[in-house]
Amino acid sequence: MILMDRVEDLEDIVWGASLLATGGGGSISFGLSLVRRIAEKGGLKIIPLEELTDDDIIVSPYFIGSMGAALERSEEEVKLLLTEAISTLSTILGKEISGIVASELGGGNTAIALYAAHLLGKPIVDGDLMGRAGPELYQSTAHVYGVPVTPSVIASPAGSTMIIRKVSNVDFYEEIFRHVAYLSGGWSLVVDTPLRGGIARDVIIKGTLSLSLKLGKTIRESRARGANIVEAMVNALNGWKIFEGRVVESNLRDTGRFLEGNITIEGVKGKLGIYVKNEYLMAWLNSKPIVMCPDLIILVDSLGNPILSNMVREGLQATVIASKAPDIWRTSKGLELFGPRHFGFNYDYIPVEKLVG
Repeated sequence: MILMDRVEDLEDIVWGASLLATGGGGSISFGLSLVRRIAEKGGLKIIPLEELTDDDIIVSPYFIGSMGAALERSEEEVKLLLTEAISTLSTILGKEISGIVASELGGGNTAIALYAAHLLGKPIVDGDLMGRAGPELYQSTAHVYGVPVTPSVIASPAGSTMIIRKVSNVDFYEEIFRHVAYLSGGWSLVVDTPLRGGIARDVIIKGTLSLSLKLGKTIRESRARGANIVEAMVNALNGWKIFEGRVVESNLRDTGRFLEGNITIEGVKGKLGIYVKNEYLMAWLNSKPIVMCPDLIILVDSLGNPILSNMVREGLQATVIASKAPDIWRTSKGLELFGPRHFGFNYDYIPVEKLVG
């Protein structure tokens, strides 16, 4: 168990998670404001998966909505929604919640998990349910393993709280939550995926908070030394710098459920096209695939800061980095939920290391 109470470390986690969020994952600035409050109030505990007992129950809180709605929210509003949702789910389960796990990596959704653990006075597990960020509720390791994500609770800023005891399929589950978020100004807060310790040890991708901390620290220290930040990030990710240029076209549209569309970046290598559905999912270099989901496509600015999809504008300079997805997403079941064909592309998945090689 590690006590995480230094604001620098907590901010590093948010910055690192925002890189791994591949354009999504929620507001970085709001996430930073939450973790600064955590540091002011004494910090929180992070535990490795191995410290969970079989009887422990952990849950996953997260924001749902379009990246176009990833606006600033008041801490008090989020605190009330979290308290309501977690208390309601605990009552349904008939057992006290033992800890928290992040649903995904991202400036908002990793920070809200950290904040929930702090509010409860419970530990957060060093891991998450995605190893990156993804646009749909399908993209959870719980679905790869066939583990129910219900019972669950959604609390909306419009004042509604809904309990979902059971769903027939993920499409129905997603439709309910997306519609509630849409009717609530574009976002709501969900707490779901109650996991007992024994199951959690199988389902959770471990070590991702530590990885986020490492990446955030790499950025901060490289910047302080005047070192090449992109090179440092590529090395820390065991990834590849695949492109550098200027955004010349962006047709992203906020549907109220997702921020979706395509962007084109032009540079000395030609043109890089990227398909976006909250996250950067597919990339083509001069019309040929260069990165396929679930592998990671990361955009950063000249200072090494993550460029989220809701920040993309024509004229923006960007460097594009790619890295491997967690192994679970490269399995046949993982690709069924997170591969190119899941998003309507007529491609069999090819790992990024083969495409860039």
